[in-house]
Amino acid sequence: MGSERAALVELCALWQGQRLVLVGASAIELQGVPLSRRAFDFDVVVQATPEVVLEVMSDALGWRQGVKGPPNWLGPGGTAVDLIPASPGLVQSGVVTWPGQDREMSLVGFRLLDEASVLCPSAIHDRLWIATTAVLTFLKVMAWLERPQRERDLQDLTVLLDHHVNHEDDRYYVGQAAERGLFGEDCSAWWLGHDLGQILAPGEVRFLDAFLGRVARPDDVLASHLARLAPVGWGRSEGEARRRFGLLQAGLRVGVQSQGGNP
Repeated sequence: MGSERAALVELCALWQGQRLVLVGASAIELQGVPLSRRAFDFDVVVQATPEVVLEVMSDALGWRQGVKGPPNWLGPGGTAVDLIPASPGLVQSGVVTWPGQDREMSLVGFRLLDEASVLCPSAIHDRLWIATTAVLTFLKVMAWLERPQRERDLQDLTVLLDHHVNHEDDRYYVGQAAERGLFGEDCSAWWLGHDLGQILAPGEVRFLDAFLGRVARPDDVLASHLARLAPVGWGRSEGEARRRFGLLQAGLRVGVQSQGGNP
């Protein structure tokens, strides 16, 4: 990760005074979650408008616009970075549009990056933060709802369900999930839902509910896709996919209730 690390350090230097937040598959991997695919680029969120991003990066020595266009940039050594503009005004509006482009990107849930991010565990830079697995789960759901053809988002979701809580976390053995007879990966899925319920706003919960509702419906192909893309422990079973996401939904209800919301 030598050239990639150098590119991230340089990116932090370019955005002095800014807290950059890693999202996407690279953020999942850096937290020790074993994805079945390798992330070949970095998704980095910066509190700026698209115009400011273009101005700063165009003047940056060694950086150039990627062939895919915004938000893709290529840094030293060819490291690919998607630099996602998310100024407070854009986050409040819920969408970002790049100048001269038809493409829009949803920013629903990006407000969570301010309150549910941790310092990057690899100590790459003291201004490089990383979204928690709960936030990454919600952003993956939103990414898939926006572009359902992206199967890798579904694949990443199944892995996040299995690894949100692991054997190093006390909640793996004791607490509300264990009291319900849930251990191992079932415990992880339940706690993931619970933790989401504690941080999501009602409008965000509705997006997650819409996704989970589709997983639960026998006449919807979503559970079939999840089963096909999931780790082998799921047995390629639609029923198992529905059961595991049902555990997430059960935890979500408890988490929402604990915050005084409606289940």
